[in-house]
Amino acid sequence: MEVALREHLHRSLAAKFGPRWFENQRDAFDEDLLGQVETAIARVGVGAQPGQVVAQLMLGTWVAVSGRGGRKSDGTKASYSESFWEPALGVAFPGRTRREVHRLALRLNWARNRINHCEPIVFGFPQPGVGSEGRQLRRSPALILEDARTLTTAVSPELGRWVRRWDAVDTLLEDERAQAALDHIATDRHVTLER
Repeated sequence: MEVALREHLHRSLAAKFGPRWFENQRDAFDEDLLGQVETAIARVGVGAQPGQVVAQLMLGTWVAVSGRGGRKSDGTKASYSESFWEPALGVAFPGRTRREVHRLALRLNWARNRINHCEPIVFGFPQPGVGSEGRQLRRSPALILEDARTLTTAVSPELGRWVRRWDAVDTLLEDERAQAALDHIATDRHVTLER
């Protein structure tokens, strides 16, 4: 899903702004995105092929591009809706809003990071910064899997159909032990579990 999202966004931005969109549009970047792009360019060298630069950008970069944008180095606010979504990315996700695509990508980035750091996921995926005072919002593995399928389908309906053919993970998630773990965490008064 990560590579499919990266390529989809890169191709959509390149179609509108040229293959070196990450240089052509740098005035629209907030400080974080600018830093990520500069780091990627430094890794592969100035003048590297666009695909080499794009391959260095992490999933968080693509989550950011689908977001609202933060502070630019000149102190003004970046507007990724105006700079990227409206001219290039909105048409790449027909029937989806920027906010919807961003939320899906953000939840998957959080999940990917937990999995890559070998953190337990059987009790759900914490959603950082989301939830009410004193309560942690967690999303069940089954919902995260559905998020991945939904975003993959938004990127490529054909790829989405192919991904949905594989249901081995669904079987694991339906196992009584996985459900018991979710039942257990749902009793924690400091947790709100989405199932």
